[in-house]
Amino acid sequence: GTKKWAPVPAPVLRKSLVGMDVAAAEKQAPTAVDQAEPDIPEPTGPVEYSKLVAGDPGSWPKGIKADQREKYLSDEEFEEVFQMSKDEFAKLKKWKKNDMKKAVKLF
Repeated sequence: GTKKWAPVPAPVLRKSLVGMDVAAAEKQAPTAVDQAEPDIPEPTGPVEYSKLVAGDPGSWPKGIKADQREKYLSDEEFEEVFQMSKDEFAKLKKWKKNDMKKAVKLF
């Protein structure tokens, strides 16, 4: 006979969303710490590496997006820190970029 497979269980909701209906969950504002405040513009020019290293986000220049700190480096400083160009870095897989950012304290 043909074997019947059990249905795949629904994913478990995070504790913070348990008991909350989907509409309420969607209305909730994002709580990610590493998102810059929307009304503060991002820096337009390069930012020194020493001002972007991991630590107190309050010490970073205003408007910095924590998960994208490497993009604020000048091309020259980026190459010094990562030992590759921004173009080469952009071609890497996300996990590799994250590993490299952790190694230089930009994650």
